[in-house]
Amino acid sequence: NTEVGGTVLIGVTDDKVILGQEISDDTKKTIAQELSKIEPHATPQAEYILVGNNLYVIAIIVRPGSKAPYIYDGRPYMRSQSTTRRMSQEKYE
Repeated sequence: NTEVGGTVLIGVTDDKVILGQEISDDTKKTIAQELSKIEPHATPQAEYILVGNNLYVIAIIVRPGSKAPYIYDGRPYMRSQSTTRRMSQEKYE
């Protein structure tokens, strides 16, 4: 919902420590299923970056969209620094 988009990193702590994680076909399917819950339709891109012995960081790259605001799983969320909170439906409408 920003003018510049953003990147979500999975496998990196809030303290910027790279842990990585194992990736399976189920992991990729789950990510695709979760991304499909964004409305209106958006096209985030998932990249898998090898960081160790069979460990990856998942980077979900979101380009700015022209149909904001976007919601996830039928609900609006607000991101502030390293926290995410669900907004009340009344404030969103």
